[in-house]
Amino acid sequence: MAAAWAGLLVAACAPLIVVLAPDHTSRFAAMLLFVGLVPGCAVMCWLDIGDALSQTAVAIVISISCYAAATTILIWASAWHPDIVLFVLGAPAALSCLGRLLSARRSMQAVRRRSWPIT
Repeated sequence: MAAAWAGLLVAACAPLIVVLAPDHTSRFAAMLLFVGLVPGCAVMCWLDIGDALSQTAVAIVISISCYAAATTILIWASAWHPDIVLFVLGAPAALSCLGRLLSARRSMQAVRRRSWPIT
């Protein structure tokens, strides 16, 4: 669940900070968080490998790989711009994290309904 919350938060905030922030330091920090977390969190929120540190490491590797692939495709298409990558990767990642959170919420509600004793 933490991966879904982190992915959704960074996917929602990072593009806004990059587009609207007046200084380069906050833009760089937001972009670094996005590149390091968002695509990997979108994948890892659906998978539980048991160890939180390993899950974080795999999320970072997946994120950097997805960003590198998207960047390469946009460069080959002569359409490279950092803001485009934020929205191309951020929208599906945010939807994936949101879907996981909604799925977990429905599961918890079903468990609560079943946990009432039947008399």
